Amino acid sequence: METRKPNKLKLFEGGRDEFEGTNKFRNRVAEIRGDLTEKYSLTLSNERNWLRRLLIKVKLEIDIRKRIHELSSVKNLHAVNCD
Repeated sequence: METRKPNKLKLFEGGRDEFEGTNKFRNRVAEIRGDLTEKYSLTLSNERNWLRRLLIKVKLEIDIRKRIHELSSVKNLHAVNCD
């Protein structure tokens, strides 16, 4: 008699590359870009110094890349539930 229940988790096939090719991922990336651009737009439009504007744009791109990396992190893709 076996007391262990069978494992209902399987590894995600295709991994990160397959997930990043889905429409769901692309839509979420577009949402992230829109939200962060909206967040920085007021600060960017009020700044007159070109160097500070450049630094704000660089910070915006860094934040976008960080959020996208968190979205497609291997930690989030390690398994799927197969019910």
